[in-house]
Amino acid sequence: TYAFTVNVLASIYNLNAGNDTTICKGDSISLNPSSSATPVSYLWTPSFGVSDPTIANPNVSPSNSVVYTLTTTYADGCSAQDFLQLTVDRGPNVSISPRQAFACPGNSVSFDANAPNAASFLWSTGAITPSVSIASSVDSSLSLIVENVNGCKDSATAMLNINSPTSNFCDIIYVGHSVAQGNGAGTQTDP
Repeated sequence: TYAFTVNVLASIYNLNAGNDTTICKGDSISLNPSSSATPVSYLWTPSFGVSDPTIANPNVSPSNSVVYTLTTTYADGCSAQDFLQLTVDRGPNVSISPRQAFACPGNSVSFDANAPNAASFLWSTGAITPSVSIASSVDSSLSLIVENVNGCKDSATAMLNINSPTSNFCDIIYVGHSVAQGNGAGTQTDP
């Protein structure tokens, strides 16, 4: 009678699936694992957002944050496993207030960016502040691009409509928040 003792050893191979990283929503990156020996096979799971889960360097573009598992197999039948966390940054989600404004020719109107996670601002006027004031004699569109700390961007637009004066007066159509507070919908005359 013979007795055998089987010792299960940890993998002798050093596998690194890559550094945890963050990408902007809609972007893609190429995964770049490393190993102390050349694997004969690769398997990335889960496979959603992966161009080819059976190659070493697939392009990935997931719609949500995910932890990828890389399993490699070697010529001696042994395998190794490592993990990579990919965070999807959905961007700063910007809007402009007001989205549409009315003014008499040459009057200045202030527009504000609503983007709590923005790190930088760039208006079509060239301004780089969260708010901008513009004056125009013709209808004008205004655009804004914001960027967060991860370099992810979002954009928004607003419109300035110019009312044509009648005689020496210009009626501005406006909409307020509360009639009870005396600033409901109506008109004001300028000058």
